[in-house]
Amino acid sequence: MKSCASALACRRFGIASIALGSLLIAVVSLCDRASAEVYRCTVDGRVIYTDHPCGVQSTKIPIEPGPPAGPIEAVNLQYEANLGHVAVGMTATQVEQAWGRPTEITTEHDGGASAQHWTFNRAGEITKISFQNGKVSKIAKTQTLAQPAAAAEQAPSLTLSELEDRERRDKAAERRFMRPGMTPEEVRGKLGPPSDRVVRATSFGVADCWSYEPAPRDAQTLTTLCFSVIDTRLVTIDRTIKR
Repeated sequence: MKSCASALACRRFGIASIALGSLLIAVVSLCDRASAEVYRCTVDGRVIYTDHPCGVQSTKIPIEPGPPAGPIEAVNLQYEANLGHVAVGMTATQVEQAWGRPTEITTEHDGGASAQHWTFNRAGEITKISFQNGKVSKIAKTQTLAQPAAAAEQAPSLTLSELEDRERRDKAAERRFMRPGMTPEEVRGKLGPPSDRVVRATSFGVADCWSYEPAPRDAQTLTTLCFSVIDTRLVTIDRTIKR
């Protein structure tokens, strides 16, 4: 009697194992199809699973969709930034993590849209990174070619003061296009370093004021730009004719 009971238990265990195996096979084979369905059927006293109804003794089993794919692209961009690489799609924070602060920042306004350009000078190669909607949209590189030996010998070496004065002269025409709200980085990129710089009290509070002396492209005009020390934004623009 005991042996019969054991045999019956083993038979039931085998049926249950077969049923469970059938369910797993059905689920695996049907998950790849968006419209897949699984039915639980009773045939000759046995429970089986199939992808189509099998008579009145069949029950449809719902299959829950898998979770959506994670933000793999964002993870990859952050990984590249951690390695010191810059790629299209990165945020300004990720670019700064990869390469640090740019040597120059330029902002362009076209109607209601605006674009920002960051310039880096790295190992003799100038890279300009353009941002649209807060993300990198374009990366342009300019490689500095070595000067011929004869030209390099003839070219005089300039001091830092002379280089800054040359930059101010070259960018003097941009002074008339300054507008309130600009940051010191934007002004520095468009006009170069100031001729003079002083912190003083003004009608709107303490200000950091930059002066630009007259130059061939902005003759007889002294331009003074004052930034609020609280929010570091350009507040006043004074252009005085010097005779």
